[in-house]
Amino acid sequence: MSASIPDGSIIATAGRGRQSTVCIRVTVADRWLTRLIGLLGTDSPPSPGSGLLLVPGGSVHTLGMRYPIDIATLDATLRVLSQRSSVPPGRFVHAPAGTYATLETGAGILPVNIVGEAFRIEGVAA
Repeated sequence: MSASIPDGSIIATAGRGRQSTVCIRVTVADRWLTRLIGLLGTDSPPSPGSGLLLVPGGSVHTLGMRYPIDIATLDATLRVLSQRSSVPPGRFVHAPAGTYATLETGAGILPVNIVGEAFRIEGVAA
């Protein structure tokens, strides 16, 4: 399934009424173990402009995390189904039905209120 979203892809959304486009370079976690580990074991969140895309996505936890993260669940068209901002360590976040991928970024990276917006693939970083 992740063949449609290559590792290193740049995904972007302009958003309703927003002046700027949000671009995120994603690392794709498309194997059981990489999805299980996710961002665990890292001392700091992904740098601004980057994130982890779990494919297939689903519910996530922040048990053992050392920092808060933003979480967005996406359907197969990369439309945002749900969003949680600045989720602190030690929490569970449920994914809604129809979730295809889950995007994790550092806290404050995803704009607020992007539910219903769609990301698009802009290209692949070298």
